[in-house]
Amino acid sequence: MAQGPLQPIRPHFAQRGQFVPVVGGNVVVQIPGETVRIEVDDILTDNIITGIIISTVTGKSGGHNFKRADKIACKRALGPLGEFWELISTHEVEMREQAQKAAQQEVQRQQARAAQQEAQQARAAPPEPVEMPEPDEGEINVEEEDG
Repeated sequence: MAQGPLQPIRPHFAQRGQFVPVVGGNVVVQIPGETVRIEVDDILTDNIITGIIISTVTGKSGGHNFKRADKIACKRALGPLGEFWELISTHEVEMREQAQKAAQQEVQRQQARAAQQEAQQARAAPPEPVEMPEPDEGEINVEEEDG
């Protein structure tokens, strides 16, 4: 049997474009110690989704406490064999929230300091002289009293 010219072998994990999840679709997610399937519930960004676990979770590894029908958040990651979805750790979320809160507090502190400095400058500055309009000659009506 004659074969054509040799073709390059394409590994099964070769990426042929970026996977775009859809609401209601299924995605395979890596959680500590096992792999589960989730139904996409919401797409937050191109790289972050939330979903409900629809496969059976064994939990024998002891690395997590997830059960079927738990809602989890996942992010896109790149590993040695290509792209995969992994669980967003609560520690990572808490640290990001704390950093955002600290940045927000610093901005508020700077705004309060600037407002306080403006108020001090307004109190310390002498009042600006107000120019009085010159009256017209016809409007001057001065009565002199004889006395």
